[in-house]
Amino acid sequence: MKTKAQLDNFLSKVVELNVSDVIFSVGRFPDCRKGNELIDYKLRNTLKAEDTVNIANILLSKRDVDWDKFHSTEVSYETADARFRASIYKVRQQVRIVMRIIPNRIRLVEELSLPEQIRNIARLESGLVLIAGKTRQGKSTTIAAIVEEINRTRQAHIITLEAPIECIYEEKLSIISQCEVEDDIKDYPTALRAALRQSPDVIMIGEIRDASTFEEALTAAETGHLVLSTIHTNSVQTTLDRMLAYYPQMEKAATASRLSHNLQTIIVQRLLPRNKQLDSESQYDLIPAVEIFHMSAGIRQFISSGEKLNEITNYMEGQGKHDGMQSFDMHIKELYEQGLIDMNTLKAHATNPGQILAGLNFDRGF
Repeated sequence: MKTKAQLDNFLSKVVELNVSDVIFSVGRFPDCRKGNELIDYKLRNTLKAEDTVNIANILLSKRDVDWDKFHSTEVSYETADARFRASIYKVRQQVRIVMRIIPNRIRLVEELSLPEQIRNIARLESGLVLIAGKTRQGKSTTIAAIVEEINRTRQAHIITLEAPIECIYEEKLSIISQCEVEDDIKDYPTALRAALRQSPDVIMIGEIRDASTFEEALTAAETGHLVLSTIHTNSVQTTLDRMLAYYPQMEKAATASRLSHNLQTIIVQRLLPRNKQLDSESQYDLIPAVEIFHMSAGIRQFISSGEKLNEITNYMEGQGKHDGMQSFDMHIKELYEQGLIDMNTLKAHATNPGQILAGLNFDRGF
């Protein structure tokens, strides 16, 4: 793959395999990720050091790179079939590349097997909404679906701040301004401050990675904008803990109060193996299990006090159900009852599988 044409031809073949990622490593064939499995794509020879450097140079065609001083970067790349988010980095002084496939067509909320209430986020006028989860749990796909729902249903000015830009939106009812951090503007905090002067209704931040970005995002929500972002946490409780941990101890009480008035929703995703035996019509191998938190009158005081956050899951499974909240275990149980996941998946991924099984036995009269 010495030329762009050769790389694009290879990537076209990879896209046809319905995989999510392709990994280029020295000494290996390209590895393709399908669900939770890695499958090597057999070429004539395994990749050499010059091969991964050639691929990286194609991806970084607009940049001059000193490979002796290079560490890592992320860029977007586009072919006729798809867009890609490429992460380029070094392993023992050798270049390695991971390319995430971003389909050209943005999938809608109803296509993602997500709870219907997630569509309601598109109707919010202000506040902070976070899509959380570990790497490769579909956060970017979900936030793109929410942005597209706004685009299809509301007249709004949507500003996206991404590093790099992933999905390309076709403007419908909304105006969409997509800015790439580092290329269009210095960094996320600078981009957020600038966005507030650009008459936004909705601001989408690709990822909250640090305290300064979170503070600017919270400030934007406080000034009456709808702010959407992703964050690398694995539950509602750890997300709340992370937000408070961005601030020194003396500011935690004030921050908890700010959150209670401006945080709207936290969605946490985990992708589980789909039960293909009972759900054979689906073309997708994974299905999301979703934890949902909404700010409500009943929980505002709970959050503003900053205390007993370790009891948040119990609240969501109890009183929070009436406000549309759900824990992972609540959704995992529902997915099992619908035949969308099997018993092995339930036991492997539930927080408290024994409690779910006891509920199933009771519900079914066993």
